[in-house]
Formats: sequence, structure tokens, C-alpha cells
Amino acid sequence: MGWVSILSEEQLREILGIPSHVTPVGYLCLGYPERFEPKPELETVGWLNRLPLRELIFYETWNGKE
Repeated sequence: MGWVSILSEEQLREILGIPSHVTPVGYLCLGYPERFEPKPELETVGWLNRLPLRELIFYETWNGKE
């Protein structure tokens, strides 16, 4: 399962025909990929570089870096 983050709410409403009184919270895709790329697509197109795990993983407390 993957969270789709590259669509704006307006695009999502248009593509899926979501009425204005409904607020989409998230768009999840479920299934098997045809293949795995060497790098995530958003990193490949320059959206954001992958961060080192040591900057993302904490131990015991929020800033309790290992």
C-alpha cells in the first residue's frame, strides 16, 4: 500500500469525481508494483532527496538520536 502525495486536492476531486461536501483525507494505492526502481520516483525527478536514516530514527525520545 502506498500513500499518494503528488496530487493536489483539486486534482484528486476532479479525477475521482469527489463532491464538494466530501473532504478527502488521503489517497492510498493498494496492489503489487510491476517493478521496483533503484530510487524512489520523487527523488529521481528532484522532488526531495532521501534523508539519512540517522536523521529520521529516534530512540526513547523525540530527539534521542542513536
